[in-house]
Amino acid sequence: MIGAQGILDYAINKANAQAIVERLQRQDFSLVSGLPQELAKGLESRQVKVVLVAAPVDTEQLKKFTEGSGDGIAEMDYRPLAKQYGADRLLLVAPRWLGTSRSYYGFMPLGAPEGYVSLVGQLIDLHTNRLQWYEPVKANTPVTGEWDDAPEYSNLMKSVDASTRAATSKLRAALFMEQMTTATSAAVSAPATAQ
Repeated sequence: MIGAQGILDYAINKANAQAIVERLQRQDFSLVSGLPQELAKGLESRQVKVVLVAAPVDTEQLKKFTEGSGDGIAEMDYRPLAKQYGADRLLLVAPRWLGTSRSYYGFMPLGAPEGYVSLVGQLIDLHTNRLQWYEPVKANTPVTGEWDDAPEYSNLMKSVDASTRAATSKLRAALFMEQMTTATSAAVSAPATAQ
């Protein structure tokens, strides 16, 4: 829910969106959760040694990096992970937003909701904490047809699926410097990591 909203407007809009939120809890985001494995395969095919970390890296447990800051430096201190995983670099894939987005003015919707997915990929040097690659990707897909078909919201969930495919494809293409094509954005497979 984005746009100019007061506290009461936000509460009304949140209550009105509850059925969609509940439906999104059952949505298949396996393309996002499978992205680390997909990227690991791509790296291995390029003769890069990969150690896939099964559990997500809990960035809340990491300390802030205090030995420098600014562009090209990771905010959190990932250096302790070098010893823990026996790795030189960490490829971190983080979902920022999975689901839908809708603009409002007060409690009035300005249009139909649309599928929206936002991911961030980072390649961090575990010895220096420098970012060797940082790529935020976003994908939004308008709904085709009627969106308000409760309880399944099938057309809205199709737009969420399309946004998921597009965002994961964009992130993969950015890492491997692939050119995006219609075929690339239609196929491909988070909070998880690979290094």
